[in-house]
Amino acid sequence: MYHPVIKLASAKSAWRGLDIYHANMVLTCRKVEDNWFEGTVQGSAEQPYHVRLSLEHPRNSTCDCPHAKGRMVVCKHKVALFFKAIPDAEANFLREVELEESLYNAALEHEAEERHREIVSYVLGLTKAQLQQQLINALEELDSRDRIDRW
Repeated sequence: MYHPVIKLASAKSAWRGLDIYHANMVLTCRKVEDNWFEGTVQGSAEQPYHVRLSLEHPRNSTCDCPHAKGRMVVCKHKVALFFKAIPDAEANFLREVELEESLYNAALEHEAEERHREIVSYVLGLTKAQLQQQLINALEELDSRDRIDRW
């Protein structure tokens, strides 16, 4: 299960935070108390952003970037500091993403197999005349789509 910092960030902020971390734009990072870190993260502004990150309650964290200043959002700078502060955070995040992708692909494959079984069952239940009519209908539909695509 994703860490609360990642779970509460948007997907865009999570991936951009990882990019910022990889680009070595987390300039400072220090633990200030249990589950709290402070640091500076270089962003698009000339001056780096100041970030204070709570691992337990990420929405209580602060960052002075325009996106997060005065708001309870988990911005990309907070995510970048998270990756810097927790040594195995990146590996855990990527493992979770891979697992999610694998589960999604398995669900898609299962749906395709189920749909195939439904089609086979339907076709096998048709009489010869019904099957011929369904084939004619399908070919006419394909032909009309082809004509529409040409225009």
